[in-house]
Amino acid sequence: MYHETELRNLYDRLGAQYPQYELSFSGDHLTISRLHSKAEVSRKGAELYANGTLYDQFTSDEVEDPDDLYELIELFFLDIQHFGMTQGNETYIAAQKKASKLGTRFLILAGALFTACLLPLIAARSLWLILPVFAGPAISLVALAMIYKNAFRLYWICPACGRPLPLDPKSRFPKMEYVPQCPHCGHILEQEPELDPVRLETNEQTQPLDPSYIPPAKGKKWPCLFTGSVTIAMSLFLFVILFFFGDPLEAQNAGMTMILLLVLSGFGLTLLLCRHTETENIQQPLAVLREQKMVTGVGILVWLIGLVVMFMAIAVAVAVPVDAATCFLALAGVSATFFGVWMVLAGRNRSLFVFRDNSILYISSWGRQKEFAPGQVASVKLTINRSIHLLDKNGKKLVSVETNMQGISRFVQWIENSNLTAALTPSMEKQAKQQAETAASVQWREEYRTHWHDHIKAIRTGMWLVLFFFAAGTIAPIPLFLFAGVKFRTLMIISALAPVPFLVFCLVFAPVLLFDDRPANATPEWNSMHIKVPLIPALLIGLLYMGQVHYIWDGLILQEPDGSWLWLIRVLTIGTALTVLLIRRTPRRLRLGTGIFMGMMSFCLAIGFHYYVNAALSGPARHYPAVILDSHAKDPDIEDDDYTLTIQMDNGKEATIAVLEEIYEQAIHGEPLDVCHRESPLGVSLLDIHAPKKEKQQ
Repeated sequence: MYHETELRNLYDRLGAQYPQYELSFSGDHLTISRLHSKAEVSRKGAELYANGTLYDQFTSDEVEDPDDLYELIELFFLDIQHFGMTQGNETYIAAQKKASKLGTRFLILAGALFTACLLPLIAARSLWLILPVFAGPAISLVALAMIYKNAFRLYWICPACGRPLPLDPKSRFPKMEYVPQCPHCGHILEQEPELDPVRLETNEQTQPLDPSYIPPAKGKKWPCLFTGSVTIAMSLFLFVILFFFGDPLEAQNAGMTMILLLVLSGFGLTLLLCRHTETENIQQPLAVLREQKMVTGVGILVWLIGLVVMFMAIAVAVAVPVDAATCFLALAGVSATFFGVWMVLAGRNRSLFVFRDNSILYISSWGRQKEFAPGQVASVKLTINRSIHLLDKNGKKLVSVETNMQGISRFVQWIENSNLTAALTPSMEKQAKQQAETAASVQWREEYRTHWHDHIKAIRTGMWLVLFFFAAGTIAPIPLFLFAGVKFRTLMIISALAPVPFLVFCLVFAPVLLFDDRPANATPEWNSMHIKVPLIPALLIGLLYMGQVHYIWDGLILQEPDGSWLWLIRVLTIGTALTVLLIRRTPRRLRLGTGIFMGMMSFCLAIGFHYYVNAALSGPARHYPAVILDSHAKDPDIEDDDYTLTIQMDNGKEATIAVLEEIYEQAIHGEPLDVCHRESPLGVSLLDIHAPKKEKQQ
C-alpha cells in the first residue's frame, strides 16, 4: 500500500507541473481532474477514468514505485491531450494547419530568393552577394516567427467569445499553449476522447471470418509463356548463328558459349514448364495468399536486364579469350536472369491456401506443393523483414509468407481465430522495443535527482558566464597583441586559461547538462530539470580557439616544428581524457549526446590547449645564427603549399618550419638569419626565423 507521504509527494509534484488541473488531497485519497478525464489514487491503488467510464486501474502491488505511478498518471493525461491536439480540438488543429500553410509558402518564396542570390554569386563571384546568402536564413527565421504569431492571433481564438487563446510564454518561437476550454468564458474546445479501455474482458470473442469472402485471383499465364518463349527462341537463334554460320570457335570460347546457352535454355524451359495448375479441390478455401501483381512486373524487368547482360556475356565469350572479366559478366547475367525468372514464376505460382479443416497447402515459386495436416502448424513468428514463419510444435519453420502479399489481412484474422501462439524473433523484439521507446514520452523520475537539480537557475546563469569568459579569453589576445603591445607569453597564459572554467563547469554540473537536442516527446518536467548547452556557439568558440593556433600564433609568430609524432600523442591524450571524464560524469541515459559533443569539442580544445600551455610555460628566447640545411619553394599549383626552410637547431636536431617569402628569398641569397628558439619544460620547441637584431635596428 502507498504511504501518506508518498501520496503527498505525488500531489505536490502534480500540482507543480500541472497547475491547470484540479487537484484535491484528503490524507489517503488523491484526485486529479481534467476535462473529460480523472485519476483517483488511494493507498490501495489508482483508477483512471475517461468520459466518466473506467479506462484503466492498478493496485499498489502492481505498481509499487511512486515514480512509476506518477509516470502512468502523467501518460494518461498526455494521451488525452494528444487526442485533443490531433483530433478533438478543431480550433487548435485549424490554427496549426493555417500557420503551417502560411509558413510553408513563405519558406518556398525564401528558397527561391536564396537561389536567385546564389546563382549571380556563382556567375559573377562578387563578394557583395555573399551578404544576403548568410543573412537570409536569419532574416527568414524572424519573418517566419512573425507569420506564425500573426496566424495564431487570427485563428487561435475562442469561437464563442472571440478572445485570443494563450500562447506558450516559455517558447522562443511562437507556439500555442494547448487548452481544452477557453480560459475566459469556459467554452469547451475539446471533444470527448474516444479511448478503448486498457483492461479488456477476458471472455471477449474474436471477430468471426466473413463467409462472403472473395479470394484474390490467381496469377496470369501469359508472363511465363511470353518470357519462356523469348528465352528459348533467343538461345536457339544464338546457337544456330554461332555454331553453324560463323567461323569455328576456339575450344575455350566454344565451351563458355555453350554453357551460357544451355543455362539460358534451362531458364526458358523452367518458365514454360514450372506452372502449377490448381485442381478442383482448391475452390472454397478459408483464406488465400498470393503475390502482388507488382512482383510479376518487376520480374519481367529484371529478366529483360538479365537477358541483355547474358547476350553481352555471350558476345564477349565469342570475341575474346575467356578471362576474369568474361566470367564476371557471365555471372552477373546468370544472376539477374535467375532472379527475374524466380519473380515471374512467383507471381504465377506462389500461394498459400487455408481450408476449413485448418489444413494448409503451400505452393512455391517453382510449382512445388507442401501440404500440412490440421494442427501441424502450432505457432507463428514475425521476423524483422516482415515475413510470417509458420512453425511446428518443435519450433521448426515449415513455410514463410510476407505481410505484403494479397489476402494477408484475412490470413491474420484466421491466425487470431485459430489461437495460434504468436511470437517475435529477437531482432523484431529489439526493433519493437526501440520503436516503443522512440514513441513513448520522455518523463522525469525522482531517482534522477541530484543535489544540482535544486539549483537549476543558478547553474544556467553560470553556464552563460563561463561561455562569455571562454569567448572573451579566445578573442581578446588578438587585439591585445595588435594594438596594446601585450607580451606574447602573457597572451598565451590568457589563452591557456580561457577554456578552463567552461571545462570545469561541464565536469561538475554534467548531471544537469544536456549536450543534445531536447527530445521531441519530453515532458515539461523533464525539460525543466535539464539545461541545454548552446552547442553551436560553444563549437564555434572551440573552432576559433583552435584556428588561431594554425593561422596566427603557430603560423606567424612561433612554430612547433613539423614531423613530431609526440604532438599527435599529446593531443589525443588530452582530447581522450577530457571526453572520458565528462562521459563518466554524465548519467547513462544522456551519454550518447555528451560523447558526440565532447568528442568534437575536446579535440578542438586539445589542439589549441597544447600550443598555448607550452607557449605559456616556455622559457626565455635563445637567438643563434640559422644553419639552413634544405629549402622548399611554394608551388602555386598546389593548394596550401608554403615556403619552408629546414634548419639545424642548437641541440643538433633538424626542424622544418614555414616562412614568409621575404625570409625565404634572404635564405636563398645567403643572407644571415637568426633562429628564435623557445622551449617549454614539457620538451616542446617553438621556433621562428628572422633577420639579425642589428639589421632590424638599422
